Amino acid sequence: MDVIGGNDFERQKILFVYFFSALVGIPFWTKLSKFLSKKNTWSISLISAASFFSFVLFIDYGDIKAFIIISCLTGFCLGADLIIPPSIQADITDYHKLKFKEDISGITFSTITFLNKFSFALGSIFVFGILGLLNFQTNSEISFYSKVFLFFSYAFLPILLKIFCYFILKKFESSRDDLLKIQKKL
Repeated sequence: MDVIGGNDFERQKILFVYFFSALVGIPFWTKLSKFLSKKNTWSISLISAASFFSFVLFIDYGDIKAFIIISCLTGFCLGADLIIPPSIQADITDYHKLKFKEDISGITFSTITFLNKFSFALGSIFVFGILGLLNFQTNSEISFYSKVFLFFSYAFLPILLKIFCYFILKKFESSRDDLLKIQKKL
């Protein structure tokens, strides 16, 4: 918020809108995944989130309303991020159970949970470490280098990561028919 301005109330409002939009988006993404497929639904969400969030690069100081709109749209896409990956993970464990007669759901769940928390910790250490080196202070004048780094780490890098995930997801080979066959055999 220091880059675009705003106070604590506006910061809280933006977070509320973001997460509420994710909650509102969950039924939409669930229905869409039944119509298209989980893979295609998540792909649409990833590209949509990257596209919507790219508008952050054009926000100026004081554009709180524009940021709220972006938060609403990207939050809506977050709904897919919350439901589709765990569902695909369950499909993969079903496939493994069918093929190898071994239930690995506990291992996959704990591994994914660890990787999520570990990546969050590494990201936090990286971002806050660099901001410390740049002498970033909240509620004070932000240097040019701090602004550039914040835009890179908060906007540009997440967009690139969403696009990267989209291309990895494209290689995932599984159709709805394949999953139905596996579920029937189990």
